[in-house]
Amino acid sequence: MADPLSVVASCVGLISAAGATVNIITSFVRNCRAARGDLTIVARDLADLQLVLELLKDDGQGDALPGPLQEQINRIVKRCSRIVSDIYAAVKRCKGKSGAVVWAADGRKEVESLRGELAGYRDALNLTVETTTFLTTKSIKADTEAIRNQTELIPEIKENTG
Repeated sequence: MADPLSVVASCVGLISAAGATVNIITSFVRNCRAARGDLTIVARDLADLQLVLELLKDDGQGDALPGPLQEQINRIVKRCSRIVSDIYAAVKRCKGKSGAVVWAADGRKEVESLRGELAGYRDALNLTVETTTFLTTKSIKADTEAIRNQTELIPEIKENTG
């Protein structure tokens, strides 16, 4: 069974890695304007991923998530981490004097392929956020019903004690 802190820690780690990748993308685009169109999309996808991870990180604190869902989240986050790391490495290989040539020859295709993979996992994490929202709502509803059932007994208790 996964630990809620492991979900939070893995989300925090990936948020940081995505931020570092956005930074290297920004740096590379300054020197290789031809890559701007392709990498702007990747940077936007990484920002979207960071937002989803922030939501999951918040949801992952406490007992809101069942163990199997925590394990699933950890698996997806690990795969995303690998992809983000690969994007970082691909862009880093394109830096330098011949960066534009390396980008045109190999980098663009590699990053585009990785972006497609990342999009699939990001979408899965989006569904997970929706699932956690549903589970939280369901839990709140159950708690509210329990409170309502207890408060219905108050008039009866009042009559018996008065």
